[in-house]
Amino acid sequence: MAKADFPLNINRRRLLVSSAALPVAVAASGMPCAAERLTLADVAQPPTVPTLNVSAAMARRLLEIARRNQIRQEAGLPLLPVVQELRRMKKQEDQEEFEQFEAANGRAVWNEIIKRRREAEVT
Repeated sequence: MAKADFPLNINRRRLLVSSAALPVAVAASGMPCAAERLTLADVAQPPTVPTLNVSAAMARRLLEIARRNQIRQEAGLPLLPVVQELRRMKKQEDQEEFEQFEAANGRAVWNEIIKRRREAEVT
């Protein structure tokens, strides 16, 4: 059985639902819009974002979704659903990780499979 990425006492559904509020909190916090330029004062005083007990990867994904939703809101486009975007991002990162593994080890795995197949045919 695969080991959980987080303690078992955390309800994943509740975590995802609570993280859906993050884009609203970021937009309300006064983050500069895409058309504005960041100044030194903006960097020195980052906007306050509600503290969530999530991993660094999850926090990075949530901030990326919030940034993209802010741009979409300014353009008058519908906002991205947070849960679906989190799933898409995770799937994409898993695919990229597998492709890196395949590029590094694909030939060796294939040779091992062929070797075992040939040995099975001989006996």
